[in-house]
Amino acid sequence: MVVPFISLYVESFGNFSDSYVQSWSGWIFAITFVAAFLFSPIWGRIGDRHGRKKLLVFFAVGMGLSIFLMGFAENVWQLFFIAYDHGYLYWVYPYVASVDCYANCEERSR
Repeated sequence: MVVPFISLYVESFGNFSDSYVQSWSGWIFAITFVAAFLFSPIWGRIGDRHGRKKLLVFFAVGMGLSIFLMGFAENVWQLFFIAYDHGYLYWVYPYVASVDCYANCEERSR
């Protein structure tokens, strides 16, 4: 998500007041991380049970699709729910960081 441009994107949906644009920009930014906070433990448990590589592919496709769909949002509510989708798929970032650390740790121990 291109964070600095959310307010410009919300403003492009219509002739809104500054306070409306600022509040919706804040909500859209916040929902991404609220959803990530709520769903990360669930995705972690599913990844432990079924394999993280499968989930990594799922999340990579899902994140790409959610970012792609943000460009087609026609109103603030659509952008809000797409940002929510982006948030519950946000688990891929910490996972990639942990895979990178795990791979580097194995190399260092040799």
